[in-house]
Amino acid sequence: MSGSRAGRKQKTLVEVVRRESNRVHAVCYRITNNSDWAAEAFQDTFLRLARWMKGIPAGDPVPPPEAITGLVQVLAERAATDVLRKHLRVLAHEEITDIPRAAQAPSPEAALDFDRLLERLPERDRRIIELAYVEGHSSEEIGRLMNLSPVAVRVSKSRIIHMLREHMKNITADVTERG
Repeated sequence: MSGSRAGRKQKTLVEVVRRESNRVHAVCYRITNNSDWAAEAFQDTFLRLARWMKGIPAGDPVPPPEAITGLVQVLAERAATDVLRKHLRVLAHEEITDIPRAAQAPSPEAALDFDRLLERLPERDRRIIELAYVEGHSSEEIGRLMNLSPVAVRVSKSRIIHMLREHMKNITADVTERG
């Protein structure tokens, strides 16, 4: 029985990858605004899904692919946000050693400090980001928790991600101009 169950899990996973690949990549790219980072987040999304499916208890049925679409969306958003954070921290703190000192990346003090940037957000925006990307709530759930419409939550998330991207572009432009 465990062999056929493992087979059902694998078939479900393959079907979800087939159905959701384009959407997952689009979400990852929208958040990271970088093809390589989006590809990294894309792979991480489906690895997270595979780990989740592996954890389904033996007595529970394997959900059909259409039943886990929402989960895939959340996993993609989380994976892309994690990849974005990782790369922004690298940009902010990594010392570039193969270029002259005057053209090196900004010092950690002068560079983007992702946590400080989040702290500068208004309390409402910071709470939306925390609920969405740390706690994994959907826009609808966040709207109910904060007395906002789901559209207002999505607009806020989009605006914040855009602001983070712009800040990242400014830092990379500073490094490029010095080089």
